[in-house]
Amino acid sequence: MNVALKNISRAIHHPASGYVQGINDLVTPFLMVFLSEHLDGGMESWSVLDLSPQKISNVKADCYWCLSQLLDGMQDHYTFAQPGIPRLSFKLKELVHRIAERVSRHMEEEGLEFLQFAFCWFNCLLVCEIPFHLVTRLWDTYLAEGDALPNFLCIYVLAFC
Repeated sequence: MNVALKNISRAIHHPASGYVQGINDLVTPFLMVFLSEHLDGGMESWSVLDLSPQKISNVKADCYWCLSQLLDGMQDHYTFAQPGIPRLSFKLKELVHRIAERVSRHMEEEGLEFLQFAFCWFNCLLVCEIPFHLVTRLWDTYLAEGDALPNFLCIYVLAFC
């Protein structure tokens, strides 16, 4: 499927979303899982050149479907101005203040805003922050959470603070 067709298809399923930095991070765990069904050994040794065009097409379709399902529950993270992410950052700030007041106070004294670090965490759903072999395990939980994923993610990120 060419790029223009993919963008049209995504626009039909998620009309409010446009391109935002980080969408590629969201596809990576799906891509690795679906490629692992067809390629042997560690990811470092994989080459898509070893796959038939039909297998590549199937992997792309499966990745697209999974990404669409994920975005259904958190579309406002990937629309113009990404309002879902600041909302979760504020929720995280409130949780830290309630649970770890000393940490919250220290962050305020240092002038550290939650959005400065949490934006990336919430945008890429921690794909870039944890070892990749743990990502698929974490994402299994993400998918099980369904529409409650943003709340789960906020509580999970709380552990990083």
